[in-house]
Amino acid sequence: MSNLVESGTPVRMQNTSGVVRLGPCNLIGVLVNSTTGGTITLYDEVSATGTPVLNAVSTTASTFKEMPISFAKGIYLTKGGTLDCTFFVAY
Repeated sequence: MSNLVESGTPVRMQNTSGVVRLGPCNLIGVLVNSTTGGTITLYDEVSATGTPVLNAVSTTASTFKEMPISFAKGIYLTKGGTLDCTFFVAY
């Protein structure tokens, strides 16, 4: 039996940093809708504090990146560049 989660709730983040999800959750991945030099930094927090779980990952428009990561406190996104993306989160 697998613990792999294959579906989740979409959360769109358009050109903004901020909370993707409050509370424990699993990130499945992110769909990059559009970008101009966009990067993704994720924290297991409700703000951009502490050590990033994922630091300054480059993005490419019209791609889905699998990111099977569990978060205990929540997901906070700090974006670089211009970035419109949709996170898929299971909780």
